[in-house]
Amino acid sequence: MRKLNVKVGEVLDVLESLLISHGYFYYEINELPCCTSCGLYAVPEEYGSKYLFFNQQMYDHAVNPETGEMVYDIWLAWDKDVDFETVRQAFAAKGITVTGGDLNQKICVKPERNDGLNETRGSGTEASPAPVR
Repeated sequence: MRKLNVKVGEVLDVLESLLISHGYFYYEINELPCCTSCGLYAVPEEYGSKYLFFNQQMYDHAVNPETGEMVYDIWLAWDKDVDFETVRQAFAAKGITVTGGDLNQKICVKPERNDGLNETRGSGTEASPAPVR
């Protein structure tokens, strides 16, 4: 039996809600930048430093393409005009844990659910541990 993890679509839903409620820019799944540097370069000027996003490399590493479930942490690029506590609360409302809050590092979105919906079902093996960062 394996636990149900957060789906990447849930992360994108929270990012979209933060765009609507706080004007934080994010990339849609079909527009993910290849890397953080390219993502920073392409943030539209009108958003300034109000952005929250992950990139294609992170997606390829962290998400099971067959199920859309996260198997490893996703790291969100962000900057000084994003309020970490607002981000933490938005994710927590959906049962998703984020850690960080220091501008010198990205915000970490954890794959494990924390909303009581982390039932077990099906058979499958747990993902191997993430590589050391």
